[in-house]
Amino acid sequence: MKKIILLSFGVSAAGFTHLSCSSNTVLVKAWAENDYRVSSTGEQIARPENYVFFEGHFEPGNSKTLLGKDEFEEICEYLEKALELQNYVRVDDDYLNPDLLIVVDWGQTTVKINTGVLELPSGISNGPNVIHTQDPDPYFEEINAELLGTSERIYGNTSILEKDAAKWATNKERYFFILSAYDFQKVTRKKTDPLWTTKFSVEAKWKNYDEALVQLSEVAANYFGKNVDDISFERSEVGKSKVEYGEIEVIETLGEDSE
Repeated sequence: MKKIILLSFGVSAAGFTHLSCSSNTVLVKAWAENDYRVSSTGEQIARPENYVFFEGHFEPGNSKTLLGKDEFEEICEYLEKALELQNYVRVDDDYLNPDLLIVVDWGQTTVKINTGVLELPSGISNGPNVIHTQDPDPYFEEINAELLGTSERIYGNTSILEKDAAKWATNKERYFFILSAYDFQKVTRKKTDPLWTTKFSVEAKWKNYDEALVQLSEVAANYFGKNVDDISFERSEVGKSKVEYGEIEVIETLGEDSE
């Protein structure tokens, strides 16, 4: 006797987001003073610290999808949630004695192209199919590399593969943020260096700014206040599809006589 068991199970799909072929890879560069948040035993500790935001430089780029400078507070709301994961607590601007002043620079990188028209042989018309040469302007690459934290990879003693990966990311239009945390007491009295700086960015093409903010905050939260030797390429899980299976239910057991 063969038995055939008919089963039923529920399948649900959640989190499907069409990203229009955009990359979810977030580029991060994180630096911190050697003794920042380090205990006497040399262990990294995430002690609670209060902070206030300070509006830094805004780079508009060329994209019309970028939030304007007047959207700074909305940006800070995303960043505030990410900072909480590393025990940073935002306080009101009129708070008397915060630990940190966190300066936020943000915007979009610009990819500048030099375009030169090839000289056509005599007798050939300059029609719509004329060929142009396009080469990235190295001056803008240097600016972008500084904003994104890729300078050491591109211009330092690194392998060809590492240079190529950094160049590829640097010469894309990217939404970026630079958070620099200063000792509040020192920075209000004199010029001082930051305690830590975190630079993070994501490719802007085919991506709206709200989506980029979520992806950037999700990844960068792991790097605030940390010191990392090299740049990091991390894929955001935001928008990744998820399939959940329900409980298996036995519908019927069928019997069949064997021959």
